[in-house]
Amino acid sequence: MTILTTHPLHQGPLTLLSQGAEAHIYLTQVSTPYTSHQQQQQIIKQRTTKLYRHPTLDKRLIKQRTRAEVKTLQKIQKLENAKLNAPQFIRQHGDSAILMSYLPYPQLKDVLKSTHTSIDRIAEAIAVLHDAGIIHGDLTTSNILVNTQSERLETEESNIYIIDFGLSHISLLAEEKAVDLYVLERAWESTHADMFHMVTAFRCRLDLY
Repeated sequence: MTILTTHPLHQGPLTLLSQGAEAHIYLTQVSTPYTSHQQQQQIIKQRTTKLYRHPTLDKRLIKQRTRAEVKTLQKIQKLENAKLNAPQFIRQHGDSAILMSYLPYPQLKDVLKSTHTSIDRIAEAIAVLHDAGIIHGDLTTSNILVNTQSERLETEESNIYIIDFGLSHISLLAEEKAVDLYVLERAWESTHADMFHMVTAFRCRLDLY
């Protein structure tokens, strides 16, 4: 798999953050409009070609998933709901790359045992997502980030961030929302079997949903 050192979305060095099943994530540093001494971090999500897929199907899937993610991120930004956070969409390049804000927070899966994050806030974030007609498509503890620095603060703004909307789509069907929740529940049970009490707590707090 080719690792990029330059990209049309950014004039400067790239740092590879992660290699997922569908995309590579690169970290960039950009100067703010006010001073070149202040640096802002952004990420480039570059979807990669899969050699095991037929080229025509591969191009179609990459294009569809890139468009879906852009559409969802833009819709979330328009919601301006303090209980739902996601990366800020900046711009798209071609059919396979997205430039967005960088969220320097750990994945929920890595902080489950130490976090004080309320299950309520996770349920509330998903509820806002579904009320807007957004089906995530891959809700797991890897695609939920937690701002652990603010989790003890008494604030209306949530410390929960939902990421990776490549499989998202728009739907108001209750069945599709239920599948989203089921995927998260199954991910919780299979990956964090020793944290089953949190799965139970999540089920109990779906009244917030």
